[in-house]
Amino acid sequence: MNNQIKNCLYYFYKFSFKTIIHFWLIYLGFIALFIGLAIMTDGSVEFMGVNALPSTIFMAIFGLIFFKDVFPYIVKFGVSRKFFIASTVIFSVLLTTMMISLNFIFLHFINWIIDIFKIENFTFTGLNMGELTDVSPFDILIFEWLLHFTLFILFILIGAILFRFGMKYGMLMIIILPLSLFIRPIANKVGELMPYFGIFHYDYTPFAFLPLIAAVVLLFGVTVQKASIVDQISHKS
Repeated sequence: MNNQIKNCLYYFYKFSFKTIIHFWLIYLGFIALFIGLAIMTDGSVEFMGVNALPSTIFMAIFGLIFFKDVFPYIVKFGVSRKFFIASTVIFSVLLTTMMISLNFIFLHFINWIIDIFKIENFTFTGLNMGELTDVSPFDILIFEWLLHFTLFILFILIGAILFRFGMKYGMLMIIILPLSLFIRPIANKVGELMPYFGIFHYDYTPFAFLPLIAAVVLLFGVTVQKASIVDQISHKS
């Protein structure tokens, strides 16, 4: 592996490690709190947790702040923009795989705790709804992986646009897409495409994510190639 990519990935690891650990500790703390409340209420109150939702939100928020906090320093260390882009994609794959793996372990661990202590008024579930759907666990994992990866790389792109153009012009560029949904032909086309992204819809295909991911990565690459190391939001280098 190229040394610049190795250096990038190491820096990403150093930047991300504590944040990821803190997220999982907070997540585990909340679940432990709800389990404790479920035990103390002795079945009088029903509690429910949905796995993967918190990590999906985390990937979006972390992706948004990621670019601003790593790009200027990486470039100052002499890493080329080309290798920064490649490293970001590789890191996104590794981070997504780790988060999905931890989600899977977490789901089964919490349900094991629920079974051990026979907690009947606490339900902890993932996207696999058991008897309510015939979607296989493998298909669920693939969907969750694609969703996490797409959100992370998309919000990195949003962060890069804001960093490159500043808050005013960056937000103006970003808001064009949701505003375009008020144009009927575009809204109709988006409505036709959405079922291909829905895991429980019969038109769903994981391949629908690939053009979207390719477009986001391409836009990210163009943005990074033109980006200054000076943050246009705070004007700090």
